[in-house]
Amino acid sequence: MAGWRRWLVALIVLVVGTTVMALAARSSGGLESAGRVGALIVGLTPLAWSVVAWARRAPAVPLPVSTPEQVAAARRQLADQVLAQWREEIALRRLDDPGPLAVRWRFADADVMDHPGHVLGRDPMPRSAGRLRFTGRTDRVGDLAAGFRTLPRRRLVVLGAAGSGKTTMTLLLVRELLLHAEDDDPVPVLVPLSDWDADAEPLGAWLARRLAEDYPALRADVFGPDAPAALVARRMVLPVLDGLDEVAAPVRSRVLGRLNEVAADPVVLTCRSDEYRAAVAAGGVLAGAAVIESCPLTPADAAEYVTRCLPPRPGDGWPVLLDELTGDPGGPVARALSTPLALWLLRKVYVEPHADPAGLCDRSRFPTGDAVLEHLLDHVVGALVRSNPPDRRHPFRPRRPWPPLDATRRLAFLAHHLDRSGSRDLAWWHLHRAAPRPVAVIAGVVAAVGMGVATGVHDGLKFGWSDGVVGGVVVGVGVRTRRGSRAGAGGVARSRARVGSSGPAVTGRAAW
Repeated sequence: MAGWRRWLVALIVLVVGTTVMALAARSSGGLESAGRVGALIVGLTPLAWSVVAWARRAPAVPLPVSTPEQVAAARRQLADQVLAQWREEIALRRLDDPGPLAVRWRFADADVMDHPGHVLGRDPMPRSAGRLRFTGRTDRVGDLAAGFRTLPRRRLVVLGAAGSGKTTMTLLLVRELLLHAEDDDPVPVLVPLSDWDADAEPLGAWLARRLAEDYPALRADVFGPDAPAALVARRMVLPVLDGLDEVAAPVRSRVLGRLNEVAADPVVLTCRSDEYRAAVAAGGVLAGAAVIESCPLTPADAAEYVTRCLPPRPGDGWPVLLDELTGDPGGPVARALSTPLALWLLRKVYVEPHADPAGLCDRSRFPTGDAVLEHLLDHVVGALVRSNPPDRRHPFRPRRPWPPLDATRRLAFLAHHLDRSGSRDLAWWHLHRAAPRPVAVIAGVVAAVGMGVATGVHDGLKFGWSDGVVGGVVVGVGVRTRRGSRAGAGGVARSRARVGSSGPAVTGRAAW
């Protein structure tokens, strides 16, 4: 309102109020009536002013949202990024060289899966001895993807023992779904479950947050203000949740419960077999989900894969190993090389360095399968360090040379820390807990003194040198203690590396 209008309104109010007061004073009640009228005017004026302000309020502006066109563009952007991400990961792991291992998959036991009619949406496929029949192979992932698309709810649980190839199959499935995506297919996004606090954050909010963090291009202005949340809300994302076994045991059944709250939404979940069975026993099955489980590798499967990894004319030791592998299915070599993880170790320690494996057949040195595996694990770090020379231009190569023994010692320290903490999720902001208490105390004092001196130099100019240094040390100790107990709280850029018995994550991403 212009200035003259404000003065006009004030003058009208003054004139009207004065007139009313004068008339009231001349009435039979005199000043008493005038006082009552004045009190009434004073009381009603704010109410009248509020009514006028409400009537003149600006129309409510809805919160900005991404348009359908922007969400569709964001979906295409996400699909391109996810495909490029996992293509690179598959190339780094050499999963296509010479080709995926032929891990076979079958339906899991009926007691960990929903009713067949809920899973298949039709009459179940033929049974044999009361069991649903299903076969699939990792090296024929196109058939697995086609079967997944026929599921009415597109819900799948992938089970297997440690190192059995669950995540590898899932990676190949994600790539296959993206390479042959239909127009209305959701974008499969692989996310580690260990990052989700199911008790504190709804699934949709967590997925939207992870999309915004892991794929920051979705926050670009061209996609509107809320593209990640809109993608999740419109079911344009297929969450591929890796590692239910990596969350705390009491939480696993609650995770399944949260997923059942959105039972119509598609999802892919991986977990170790025993841990999943325990979670189902505690909280029930995952509604509408097909549950498949890896079958043990046969010696013939292992020998065929090793043969494909070898050059046309391998060294003399390889026929010896292959004969031991296929000729004695119950022997130490066959028992050891019965998982995709073990074959990966053999490839890294013996195949790629062109080493002679004949010594693995010496039963005086390796009387059991565990002895063979321990030998491979003891030598894999050195083999990886030697096969990955420093390269500052490569994002997944070391920046400086690492002596193999030094790298092994440091990784063993981290493995011991994870074993002691009961976790396979390496969080750098918790590493202060790995240090022995005397070392932690000394480090805290050194950090505190350093911060104290720095603070003292600054504050000493104002408060005097002695007061500044002493006060700075006190502040340093307090800050060090607070950081030690609350390191990694919200707002800190985090990076995780999964380390566990399922295999080393060489690139810092998902392991086997």
